[in-house]
Amino acid sequence: STSWVILSREVYACGDGDGGGGGIPLPEGADLALELAAPPRVSKLAVSRRITPAKVSPFAKWKSFVIAIDPSAGLVLLLAPPPPGPGPGELRSFTDADGKVHTYHVTTMPTQRYFVCDIAARTAYYLPDPEGCVFNNDLSIIAAPGGGGKYLVVEFKFIVGGDKATLLCFSSETGLWEKKPVNNPLPRWIWRCFDVGSYAGKLYWVDTAAGLLFCDPFVDEPHMEYVPLPKVELPPEHDEDCHGCDYCAERAFVSRRCVRLSDGKFRCVDIGSASDGAGATTKVYMHTLVDPGRQGPRCGR
Repeated sequence: STSWVILSREVYACGDGDGGGGGIPLPEGADLALELAAPPRVSKLAVSRRITPAKVSPFAKWKSFVIAIDPSAGLVLLLAPPPPGPGPGELRSFTDADGKVHTYHVTTMPTQRYFVCDIAARTAYYLPDPEGCVFNNDLSIIAAPGGGGKYLVVEFKFIVGGDKATLLCFSSETGLWEKKPVNNPLPRWIWRCFDVGSYAGKLYWVDTAAGLLFCDPFVDEPHMEYVPLPKVELPPEHDEDCHGCDYCAERAFVSRRCVRLSDGKFRCVDIGSASDGAGATTKVYMHTLVDPGRQGPRCGR
């Protein structure tokens, strides 16, 4: 047995003629099945056609994939393509300058669908559509303290230049979306989250160029905590014509950085550039986050 697995972001749909969900058998009446594999092999999630239809909207440019997980409760948040619309849409026409009539159809582009999958119960719950847009890279899921199958699906929304932001939250208890005001620790920063997840009862968002955001979304008035990552030192010879401003250059250099939870701690791994010359080596640095709740936000190499 193993205490951890590697879960594929790709979700397999049962009934595509491949033996059922990539060869994973789906029990009768179940919405999903998980095939566990010992690392370094990859575990796979298969879902029913209720989640991923056999025919999808022609506007869908993606397949079903995993957005976020809460391993403490066995919850998986995934995105699924919408089915085709009910028809060709409303028929409209116009007459050009030469008097020729042209007809066309107008239809509403279907929205993407979100499901919360309970691995143990083998069920999937369809989330109702929220008002406004939802961005997948800022969306995550967290189980409620005390268990009971309750959870929140949360998105961090911000406006550049504003010190206030919003948590858009779906509650399994109420079945509704709600908005909670929250502070924005870096008002002038353009947050770009490469990872979102749950840890120690809080949600975290990772921007590899800036740092980590933490908050407890279950409280009535959430407060966002900020933990900076080690500063990226831009070389003086960085190509401004290639990267543009320092913000874009910093983004390019942190593409060699990864932040993940490992053995219950946050690790930041930086892969440096190999210097020129024979026998040059690439240096790898790892920083470990000291418990931000009790000892203050600081990183140690």
